[in-house]
Amino acid sequence: MLKFVFISLLLSFVLSLLPGGNYVLYPFKLFTTWAHECSHAVMAICMGGVVQKITLEPDTSGLTYFKLPKSRFRHSMVASAGYLGSCLVGCLIYYFSTVMSARSPLLISGIGVAMLLSLLMWMRNTFAVVTVLGLGAGMIYLGQHPPQTSLFQHVLPFLGLQTGLNSLLDLKVLFGVKSKSDAHTMKSLFWLPAAFWALLWIALSVTLMGWTISRSLNASDRAIIHALKYPDPARAAAAARKSDGAAAAARKTAALSD
Repeated sequence: MLKFVFISLLLSFVLSLLPGGNYVLYPFKLFTTWAHECSHAVMAICMGGVVQKITLEPDTSGLTYFKLPKSRFRHSMVASAGYLGSCLVGCLIYYFSTVMSARSPLLISGIGVAMLLSLLMWMRNTFAVVTVLGLGAGMIYLGQHPPQTSLFQHVLPFLGLQTGLNSLLDLKVLFGVKSKSDAHTMKSLFWLPAAFWALLWIALSVTLMGWTISRSLNASDRAIIHALKYPDPARAAAAARKSDGAAAAARKTAALSD
């Protein structure tokens, strides 16, 4: 599994350099934008606010419109939820798609359903509606596959890693960009530089991703050990029948040769 992580990171880097590579990564970036903006929306509701709408744009940017009671704490929680929330979504997808739990398909389908619900409640521009409808249907489709399938074990972990990576690689707030950003919102609330908040979110996201990958590796090792100690009865019975059949065929061949 650690090998898969390194291959995914290398593939992401190579694709980002190739002329057409960004087209391959485009759906993953749009999913990250959805997770980012919906994290703002959910936190705004948790802080007693009202979400008016969410817009997603073809350049993978997005914006959440909400009303929130005047409070530095509440606004800081909503501002911080974007990067950290999208990283959390990526970690959840990666973990549950690699541990091969019986609950994994339910979680993936649940994310797809959440996307469709967000479409009904908040998406208000055409591009957002089409994007979330397609991605949500895709997640529900992936959730119908057993965890042992190749599609589940490769596409979903890659999506999880990409979502976490995309939340980390959006570093424009570190380079004096004048456009409004979550880090600039934090700067206006607490006076510390935007770079400080961006670096803090990056540190927390890296820690969360590292912990998730570590937990996933440990869970996979435990699953392998359990499978070796307690083999599945149906598979064991099938293997025994196959072995018995092969032995019977060998005895029959030996009897004929005598």
